[in-house]
Amino acid sequence: MYLLFALLANEAAMVAVNVKLLSDKKVRRTQKKGTAGTEGRLQQYWAEYQAGTRSVSRLLELESLR
Repeated sequence: MYLLFALLANEAAMVAVNVKLLSDKKVRRTQKKGTAGTEGRLQQYWAEYQAGTRSVSRLLELESLR
């Protein structure tokens, strides 16, 4: 039982540290290559759509083909 309390206390301390790091924007999330590639393409398509060089139908069509 004592071990459980010690582990919970350590975890609680780490939560406080993580909250501080996140609020200071010193922690970045990790991302798998496939997800990062997909997100990058979507951001590019969205930027093109906002610039008026890509239509809504073309925006949706391109990502559904992958």
